[in-house]
Amino acid sequence: MKKLYFLRGLFLAVSVCSYLSSCSSSDEGDSSGKNSGPLTNAFAYDEAVHEIGSVVYTTIEKEGYHSFYLSPTKGLVDMDAMLLADDYIKIVVANPKGNVDLASGDNALDYKDVSISSATSGDVSKADLTLTLTSARTMKMSLDAAMKSGRTLRAEYDGFCKQYPQGNEDGIDIALDKSIFALYFGKAQHADTDNYYLILTDATFITDGSRYQLTSSGYELILDLYAAPGESWRDMATGVYEPSDDESDHTYMFRNSGVKYTNTDMIAAFFDLSGPVTVARDADGITTISATFYDESGEKKTIVYKNELKLMNTTSGATLPQISDDVVLESYSAAAYYHGNMLQGAAGLMQINIFDKTYAEGEEGSGGYSVSLFVFNDLFSNPKDAVITPGEYKPATNFTWGTWMPAQEIPIGGGAIPIGTYAHRDDLAGGGMGSFSYAAAGQITISDAGDGQFTVEFDLESREGCVIKGSYTGEIPITDLSDDKSDDDGTSTLIRDYEMDLSHIKEASMHNRETTWIGWDYLPVKDYGCASQIINIGTEANPGYPEDAELDEKGYAHADIMRIELLVEPGTEGMITPGEYPVTPTRFPESFKPGVCARGIILGDEGVTGTRWMRVYSEYAYMEGHACIYDGSIIIEDAGNDEFEIRIKGICVRKHNVTGTWKGRILDGAGNPVKSSGKRVEAKQPRMPHTYPASAVLSAVPEKQNFASNRK
Repeated sequence: MKKLYFLRGLFLAVSVCSYLSSCSSSDEGDSSGKNSGPLTNAFAYDEAVHEIGSVVYTTIEKEGYHSFYLSPTKGLVDMDAMLLADDYIKIVVANPKGNVDLASGDNALDYKDVSISSATSGDVSKADLTLTLTSARTMKMSLDAAMKSGRTLRAEYDGFCKQYPQGNEDGIDIALDKSIFALYFGKAQHADTDNYYLILTDATFITDGSRYQLTSSGYELILDLYAAPGESWRDMATGVYEPSDDESDHTYMFRNSGVKYTNTDMIAAFFDLSGPVTVARDADGITTISATFYDESGEKKTIVYKNELKLMNTTSGATLPQISDDVVLESYSAAAYYHGNMLQGAAGLMQINIFDKTYAEGEEGSGGYSVSLFVFNDLFSNPKDAVITPGEYKPATNFTWGTWMPAQEIPIGGGAIPIGTYAHRDDLAGGGMGSFSYAAAGQITISDAGDGQFTVEFDLESREGCVIKGSYTGEIPITDLSDDKSDDDGTSTLIRDYEMDLSHIKEASMHNRETTWIGWDYLPVKDYGCASQIINIGTEANPGYPEDAELDEKGYAHADIMRIELLVEPGTEGMITPGEYPVTPTRFPESFKPGVCARGIILGDEGVTGTRWMRVYSEYAYMEGHACIYDGSIIIEDAGNDEFEIRIKGICVRKHNVTGTWKGRILDGAGNPVKSSGKRVEAKQPRMPHTYPASAVLSAVPEKQNFASNRK
């Protein structure tokens, strides 16, 4: 089985590059001049410089070759006009992808008295040419040629070109076929409409969450559309969208919509749309989106996207890339993993993974599908006895017998991983994690097929309203991944409720920690928006045995000591903030935030630490009892005169109450009394680890681009 490892970012506006030149304006006049310096979209014949006004190329003139025509005359858009003007550099190349050997094959260059080919190589003293067709409509060229007669021809060009014949009799100047983002943003803020945000392109690109980057030159059509809601969010309305700023039906937000062109140097130019946007969809589900704009030379262009348009619902709370269409799994193999009572629901968690053949046998990223089913059934005291239990399973989030768990995301390491029931497409989206479809409703049915085989049928609906469906019949090997133990994990020695006596400790101490145990390692608490306070009411080194303490038969005194680990707002860690601090349910990142008390833990290098009680004896403070506090709260009140009252209402793993009250001064590391911050915290129960709002993990939704800042 393959391992599954797991923007709002503002796109930077780049100013329009003035040298992007079009070839379709109709200005007249001689633009020649003497210049032996650098050229920009121009050519120099014997150092007489001419702007390059039009570029047309064709592939039908000579089989296997591209013929390029570069003319100083502007507005030439086809071969008839180019030949009629009769003033052009003609370049014939077999492969317009870089360096060109003009003396090879039928490659050739002709302009007036400069003629370079294999037949004339003896008359040539220099023929340096690079020519790259960077897209169907753009090219980059550099030429430095000289004849032995003394004639020279230099040229530099990076801009638009026209293909002839262009197959654009339908009026399409720029054809787009890829969708970078096609997002449903939910309800509009100021109208009863749905909001869709599209970024469509003809270029190649890469994405990483909400960020993307073109990897070739090309166009982007960026649209911020609004339409009346349909039966489903996936039913983006067809029709004509007019420019507006009121989010009304069938409008596009002018300031967030437009055309972006990126050249081979990755410099971008931005263009406003010049009229309505039309959206159509045929019976095969192919979407056609057309718009117009004026390019830098003032020529009106038609830009059209035609392909499937798979929308993603950004309102579902998912942060990992989502599959925006139905998943009907063609099952090939399956495997199960018994996790026992991992989610503390008093039921056994059985994870059943079903794969198609591509997912099971293909290379990573090959596009196969799998479905992960989290079902809760029998809890086995001996995990070796674990079996798949037939039955009908309904969705629920309480982890009880006969239910399946809808998919959720768990934040981890700055990202997220899914847990629960979901489909996975191994397409390397989202930085290599692939795409997901999170199940939210439906039924899973498991039946005994005999001979050690099972039939698993699932008919589910994703958060986005898509289908996740399939069935599998066959053997399902089970791997035990459970770690079930009794509730007694060794963090408490108590056999009944315990009331601490802390009265013998006259002064407590406080210090701060930059790192503490979070999840799986010592991690900086500042990374979770917190500062740490450790309050010791007595320590192993100084337990503060009362002078009149009763001694045991060996002559030892015994005493209670208490450690409290608080998480507070950064900047207040040197003071005490009164209030109630609830004990965190875990020490994982989702539980750590200001205003809570970190639960106790036993660590190899620190022993019993975090928020914990200990009872010690002898001058060496041997431990005779301990309890990590797993639940409850710590209440701190300002008692005046630099004193504080601390009330402990803790619960250990054995569900025994650990309580006590202490009052006195709390000293810092320099022996000075710690002051009150003048603020107060209110008890807020930390989130349990099975609920994760989208704001807790990285967003996969891009920020809308604002064309207003790019307008000239």
